[in-house]
Amino acid sequence: PSPPPQAPPPPSPPSQRRTLQQVNPITARLRDILRNYSSAQLLNEMLQNADDAGSSEFKVLLSARTFGTASLLSPALADMQGAALYQFDDAQFRPDDYESIQRVGDGTKLGDPTKTGQFGLGFNSVYHVTDTPMFVSGRDFVVFDPHEAHLPDGLPGLCEDASSLSRACPDQLAPFQGIFGCDVDAGCWRTRSGQGTLFRLPLRTREAAGRSRIKDGRGGAPSFEEVLRQIVDPFLYEGSGEGRETTLHRRLLFLRFVERIEVYVWPPGAEQMSLLASATALPAASPPDA
Repeated sequence: PSPPPQAPPPPSPPSQRRTLQQVNPITARLRDILRNYSSAQLLNEMLQNADDAGSSEFKVLLSARTFGTASLLSPALADMQGAALYQFDDAQFRPDDYESIQRVGDGTKLGDPTKTGQFGLGFNSVYHVTDTPMFVSGRDFVVFDPHEAHLPDGLPGLCEDASSLSRACPDQLAPFQGIFGCDVDAGCWRTRSGQGTLFRLPLRTREAAGRSRIKDGRGGAPSFEEVLRQIVDPFLYEGSGEGRETTLHRRLLFLRFVERIEVYVWPPGAEQMSLLASATALPAASPPDA
């Protein structure tokens, strides 16, 4: 006869039980996303997001300027006070936008066929050039730090009142002041709509790339010239040599709200930014007379 089945062992007492959980670090998820998005797509992804937000203007600035480091949220942010890629649009973050941008690869607008971007997977292409994307929208200053290594208390991100922070940590907001109508000192936007959002993507330094778990090596620390050649130029042009053509007017054809695009550069040693290219949407044709 078969032996009688043995009773299962008694469960471990709670004091001896360990909880286990499989996790995927956010830095690893971002690294995987970058494999599917070329850095040349970065500005087009941001343009699509701006159009989804209902913006009428879209502006880009590649700046080589550097700023002070004495009064920052954290000393670890000092490396982010150098060259940066900026993007402005004249819309303002809504509550659902804040929710969407925090959900890596799972934006709330992904199921909406009327939305082309709006902080889905494509927004994370910004991590091709930076480890700490930051922006001012309305009166808010926002910064993300997936490594949890640069912000106070090891935070992965934060949102603060921009005007108040400008008074407490003036160097932190100095890179935004006066760019495309952003007046953080006064707490307002000097734009036609009276509102705006200005992203700033501090270019990852070689030292930071050596520590980055998102994008490391030489490709993770693009220079000013490399960003101009690999990100800005592909947004502006197609082809090469005498056959090179501007693409801005063609990009406007596929947008619902953005009517004007401007791209600027602020080279090393220059006293002000200069316009590289611009385009304005053609007015809609009037219907033919009956």
